[in-house]
Amino acid sequence: MHLVAIAPRPDCGQDVADELARLTGLSIYEARTRLRVLGGGPGVLATFGEKDHAVAVADAAQRLGLPAWVVRGQPGETRRVVRRFVIRGGHLTVVVEDGQTLTAQTSHVRLLLAGLRYSLHTEWSHERSKPDGAMARAAIGFRVGGTTPVRSRAETRESFVLLYSPGMPTLVFAVGSLQYHAPDRRPLAATRTANFAIVVRQLREACTAARWDDRLQQRGEQARMLGPTLRPERNLDVAIALLNRDIGRERDPYR
Repeated sequence: MHLVAIAPRPDCGQDVADELARLTGLSIYEARTRLRVLGGGPGVLATFGEKDHAVAVADAAQRLGLPAWVVRGQPGETRRVVRRFVIRGGHLTVVVEDGQTLTAQTSHVRLLLAGLRYSLHTEWSHERSKPDGAMARAAIGFRVGGTTPVRSRAETRESFVLLYSPGMPTLVFAVGSLQYHAPDRRPLAATRTANFAIVVRQLREACTAARWDDRLQQRGEQARMLGPTLRPERNLDVAIALLNRDIGRERDPYR
């Protein structure tokens, strides 16, 4: 799957939307709605099975004056999950999941991208069925009742911050992955969430040149960017690729 992303101006006219409908196969209503919903921010316009088709639509959108580019359906970037870190003397030193140590200058960090990852899980349980009274009376000497499978859906959420610095892989600071410790033997906060809030504050205070982007902390914003056909819990990496493209780290290989 290949996606055409756009960052339309808020004042895009209906003529632009109508032309996009012709290019993409969307209805005029869908194209107009998509431009209105995006309102100047980046987002997915349409999906295509063939790369060449997506590239042709992106090129045509650019000729209409729209910033447009192609994104893979499963964008990839090199990420390292941070376990421990220390900030000292203008340097951020992290220990990642395989024990490797990486160091970056805090003044070189370009983007801190905060988000919330949703995961849906289907769980099955069995409840004992209650036999009908009349049937139970007629079934003397026979075992009645049994179990009925019951499906339930559970949602989990995890906050994270992605740190982007030139020449380094993307560093992932996540609530459930960090090994928290308090400096100077001070006690930790009572919850992981509270401890992670402290970590985020430390990163923002140290990386003063970095742009802070927290749009992906809201599920509604994720849905707005991804559009009606891509579910946030399955396609969050697409939204991440849209937001970090302008710092030159996740440019699509097709462009």
